[in-house]
Amino acid sequence: MEEPKGTGTLKRERGIEKSEYIDHTIKSPCIGVCMLDKKAEYCVGCYRTVNDLRDWCIMTSNEKKDTLMKCQEIGRQENIKEAEGL
Repeated sequence: MEEPKGTGTLKRERGIEKSEYIDHTIKSPCIGVCMLDKKAEYCVGCYRTVNDLRDWCIMTSNEKKDTLMKCQEIGRQENIKEAEGL
């Protein structure tokens, strides 16, 4: 079912068993290295923020796709910093 426009930012209650807008098809990017960076901004394994980690199970498909794109960008930036010795 296609997500209705405007539902991407709807607040959903935690603990809901199923909702027609919550995505259950996109797999979590977790690689089992669950540890926050020095500033506690994101996981050093998957690059999700604390809020992204908390909300993954209630995100819509579009929210998960946006989160994955954001994680890729954070990962690229961290790899550049590492290569430059920062």
